[in-house]
Amino acid sequence: MTPDVIVFRDDFARLAREQPDAPALVDAATGRAFSYAASARLMDRIEFYLSRAIEPRPRRVVTLLPNSIEMFALFLAAMRAGLGFAPLAPDSSPREVLRWIELVRPDVVLVAETASDDVLAVLDALDIPYSRLPLDGNFAWLPISNANPRRSWPRARRGSI
Repeated sequence: MTPDVIVFRDDFARLAREQPDAPALVDAATGRAFSYAASARLMDRIEFYLSRAIEPRPRRVVTLLPNSIEMFALFLAAMRAGLGFAPLAPDSSPREVLRWIELVRPDVVLVAETASDDVLAVLDALDIPYSRLPLDGNFAWLPISNANPRRSWPRARRGSI
């Protein structure tokens, strides 16, 4: 990991210990605030999802998500884990998606549940693993905990899940 990633990871962990109840993330759509402690747990869950649902563990993640709490939390978790993160607008054309995939060469693509059929067809044609995520601010697509996931979650595989 680069020094910047180590510093971010360590600084965030320190803030979660020293100010666990202070707000760290706020969902602009709902006004829901996530404390540092809750944000750290959320990032743990996202990292666990990325490491367990996608095999082999990804090094580069592309997202086709709108500005949302999910997109920002994914960005923070990817940064904390030392993964490459390349966001793309969810309304990008199939041609733009194809070009971005060629440039980034992601191991997985995370797309909004509402992604267009044309974009999904590009991902299918390229045989890129992708997961379609609901954007409701509840992160129900994530395992409940790292130690004991009580539910199934979207496993990225070739083609749609």
